[in-house]
Amino acid sequence: MEAAKLVGRHGASVVITGSCGPQAFPALDAGELSRRAEQGLEAKLVEHGAQRQRPEAEALSAMRLPKVTTEKTEVLSRHLVESVKKDPAGTAQVLRTWLRDRER
Repeated sequence: MEAAKLVGRHGASVVITGSCGPQAFPALDAGELSRRAEQGLEAKLVEHGAQRQRPEAEALSAMRLPKVTTEKTEVLSRHLVESVKKDPAGTAQVLRTWLRDRER
């Protein structure tokens, strides 16, 4: 059984076993084979990175912070409720503006 070792740009390598000669991939030249192997390695590296970050993200989302209410937040909440009751259209426009500015 033949084996071929391909090394990617980032130093990662892969060993291909089995029929590795030109008869195995008659339509592909060595450059194309190397490019495809490199793309496969890069995809695996990206997937591995995502798998490493997933547990951390899940742990952070599982954390629930206790609701903290201070006098300032209570006053602000009351003020917002009163503003919405007095002028709902104006309050909606303020919120739209904040969201639009946040997207920029």
